[in-house]
Amino acid sequence: KQHFEHFSKFVDPYFGVVVDLDVTNTYLFSKKTTIPFFALYLHACMKAINSVENLKYRIIDDKIVIHEIIHASATIFREDTTFGFTFIDYSEDFTTFYKNFQIEKERVLNSNDLIVFIVQPFLGFLFLHIKNLYRVYQNRFQWLLMENSLKKTAN
Repeated sequence: KQHFEHFSKFVDPYFGVVVDLDVTNTYLFSKKTTIPFFALYLHACMKAINSVENLKYRIIDDKIVIHEIIHASATIFREDTTFGFTFIDYSEDFTTFYKNFQIEKERVLNSNDLIVFIVQPFLGFLFLHIKNLYRVYQNRFQWLLMENSLKKTAN
């Protein structure tokens, strides 16, 4: 309780780590199948997140709430360089998760609620931190796929 009271007073009560993660097998599997790497790795991340109770904690009305399931929200890029946000129902079963992923991806790709941004895939970085200006209590995860590293590993 003392830790909660201490850290809940912070404007940005988060910390982050950057680690190397070998995803070569998943990447190679995605190349052998029609399943996109993004769907495979997103499911693996969500499966890991849902296996840790502490990552299911949220604070609602100054009370700790433990959610049974944490769902995914991902960014989908469109061919016109805009992007949209998804809500993907998590399922431990990959087939069910992938079906949910595909439905949301199609919804975003065919939507017209656009915001235009230019994506610069040639810009390399190791960490991105977006300052939390509002007191929003939720676990945040930022994943970075080092595509060039994967390409080197796969060859």
